[in-house]
Amino acid sequence: MKKAAAPKKFSNPNKGKAIDDGFVVDVLSKGNLETIYKQARSTGKLSLASKGLKSIPPEVFQINNLTFGEKWWELAEIAHIDLHHNEITTLPNDIDIAKLFAQLKILDLANNGLKSIPPPFFVSTLTKLDLSNNLLPVIPDEIGICNALVDLLLNNNTLKTIPRSIGNLTQLSALCLHNNELKELPEEIKFLTNLRKITLHHNQLTSLPPFFSNFNTLNELELNSNKINILPPLNTLSLLRLDLRENKLTELPLLPPKLAELYLGFNSFSRFPVVVCSLTELKILDIRDNRLEEIPEEICKITGLKRLDLTNNDLQMLPPLLATIKTLNALNLDGNPLKTYRRDIVAKGTVAFLEYLKTKIDKEIEPVADSSSSSRSESIVRAASVKGKLDLSAKKLSVIPAEMFDTLDLTNIKLTKNLLKVIPVRLEPSSKLLGTL
Repeated sequence: MKKAAAPKKFSNPNKGKAIDDGFVVDVLSKGNLETIYKQARSTGKLSLASKGLKSIPPEVFQINNLTFGEKWWELAEIAHIDLHHNEITTLPNDIDIAKLFAQLKILDLANNGLKSIPPPFFVSTLTKLDLSNNLLPVIPDEIGICNALVDLLLNNNTLKTIPRSIGNLTQLSALCLHNNELKELPEEIKFLTNLRKITLHHNQLTSLPPFFSNFNTLNELELNSNKINILPPLNTLSLLRLDLRENKLTELPLLPPKLAELYLGFNSFSRFPVVVCSLTELKILDIRDNRLEEIPEEICKITGLKRLDLTNNDLQMLPPLLATIKTLNALNLDGNPLKTYRRDIVAKGTVAFLEYLKTKIDKEIEPVADSSSSSRSESIVRAASVKGKLDLSAKKLSVIPAEMFDTLDLTNIKLTKNLLKVIPVRLEPSSKLLGTL
C-alpha cells in the first residue's frame, strides 16, 4: 500500500544569505522567517507587517502544509494574514485563496503600492478586509462575494466609483471610503442597514442620497471636505458627532437630536441655521469661517453648550442672552468686526466677556406689546434668571412657560404688573417665592 505524503517540513534555502531582491529584502536577512511561520501555525495569525516585502513569499500559500515538529493538535488554521506596511505592488492571480485558507477571517493589505486586487483575494469567509492606503482606482465586483464582512476599509486610494455589488455586504458595520475621488454613491448602499460607521470625508460628493435617512443604526458619519450643498433629513439618525466642515452648505435639514458635537466651519452660511438651536444636548458647535452677520437669541436654548467657535464671520454683536448658557467656557470670536464692544473687553477672554454681556441683558429685554408667545416668554425668563433672581415685573407677560423653571436655581421670583391670569402649576409649590401679582 502506498503511504500518504507526509506534511512538508519547512526549510529555508536562503538562510544566512544576504538577499536584497524579491520578497526577502528584510525578512530573511534577519533570519526570522521560520520563527514567524512557526508562530503562525500555532496561533492562526500570520504577521508579516512592515518587513519590506516586495511580493508575498511563496511559502505563505503553503503554510497550512508546513510543520515544525509540533503535534497535530498544536496546529491552527490560518485565520488572519497581516501584510500591511510593505512594498507589495502586485498579487498573484492564480492562487485559490478560498481553498488554501478556508478559515480566513482577516486580511490586511493596507499601506502597500497595490494598483489592483485579483478576484481570488475576495473570499466569503472574511469578516475584515483592509485595502486602505494603496493606489487602487477600482474595486472589482467580486467584493460582493465577501458577504460576511463586518469591517471594510477602502480609504486613501484613488477610487472614483464603488461597485454596485457592495449592496450584498449586509453584515457590514464599518465602511471607510474617505480620501478618494468619489462623486456619488451607488444606490445599493441603502441595503447596508447594519452600518454604524461610514467615513466619506475628503471626496468630491455634492449631495448625500436620501436613503441615508434610513440608517438609524449609524452613530458616526464624516462628510467634511467635499462639495456638498444639500443634505437629506438626518433627524432619524442616532449620531453623536457630525462633521460637515469644508463643504458648500447654505442651510441645514433636520438634524440628529442627540448630537453632542457639530462642525459646520468653512461653509457658505450667511444666516445662522436656527435648526441647530433645537439640539439641546449639543456640547460643541463649530461654525467658524462662514458669513454670519448675527446669532439668534434662540441659541440660549442649547443650555449645555461648552464650546462655541464663531471665528472669522461678519458678526458685529452677539445676543446678550448668550451669557445665560452657564456651561459655556470657550467662546472664539477672532476675525469678526465686533464694533459694539471695545477690543480690550473681547480680549479678556470668555469668562470676562460673558460677564460683560450679562450687564447688557436688562437693556436688551424691554416690554413689548405682544408678549404672549412662548418663545418670547422663554427668552425673558432666561434673561431675568441670570443671577438667581427672576424679576419679570412689568414685562406685559400673559404666559409663563412652566417647564422653563425645571433647570433654574431661583431664590426670588417677581411677577408684578403683568397680564397673567393663572400661576403655572409647577410654580405653585414655590408660591412662597412669588412677589405680588
